[in-house]
Amino acid sequence: MSINIHPDPVPLRTDESGEVLVGNSRVLLATLLNYHQQGMTPETLVENFPTVSLADVLSALGYYHRHKEELDAWMMERDRELDELRCQIEATQQPRLTQLKAKLEDYQAKRNASNAPTGV
Repeated sequence: MSINIHPDPVPLRTDESGEVLVGNSRVLLATLLNYHQQGMTPETLVENFPTVSLADVLSALGYYHRHKEELDAWMMERDRELDELRCQIEATQQPRLTQLKAKLEDYQAKRNASNAPTGV
């Protein structure tokens, strides 16, 4: 008896913002790969992301391992871009953060002064 081998498509798709998603879920391939690289098993990934099937996780991981060099470079570039964006956001928000920090410190000082024990 012979078996028909069916070519199954890789369960990866790109959304309107360019993010690569796994299966019919909103789980990012990058998120899945990060957790996998931290040691999560495919079964644990499915437990943590129940909108993704085990078959889709295994298929996505198989794709990753077949294209590891390319996807590792993509992940590094993605991380670099995210770090750059974080730095830009922090730089533009620094005046606001300084102002909020000053308000918080003022509030804490007033609260501490009102809670100070009076001389007995």
